Amino acid sequence: MGYIFGLKQLLLHPKPLTLSPTTFPNAIVGQPYQITITAYSFNGQPASVKNIDILKGTLAPGLNIQFDKTAQDAVISGTPQEEGIFSFTILATGYFTNFAGPEGQQDYEILVSPALPEPTATKASLQFMKRPKGNLVIY
Repeated sequence: MGYIFGLKQLLLHPKPLTLSPTTFPNAIVGQPYQITITAYSFNGQPASVKNIDILKGTLAPGLNIQFDKTAQDAVISGTPQEEGIFSFTILATGYFTNFAGPEGQQDYEILVSPALPEPTATKASLQFMKRPKGNLVIY
């Protein structure tokens, strides 16, 4: 009887999936960005999932999420077009025969920094960088 009760508990309340990574690296406006999200089962093995997608919140403009059914993961990629902090929740949904599969969700943030300005040389900076009397000046 205990086995049947345990099986019923597992079927009706499967253990949640965990997502990796737990945090994302920062991004820079105008620079390509890519990160892969993988769902893991309770035993630490990669889970067989039917979808990984954004549950709530938004990605930075220029970024998108794509689930790869073959690889069983999702990739956030693109080139961010706007600076800011973008918060969202990702939901992974697993497979389970005839019942709702295990799920897991994780809150994330991506900090998108402004693009760095292109360095420019002015006449004054070029004059300053000249080598005095043949000695090399290191800045």
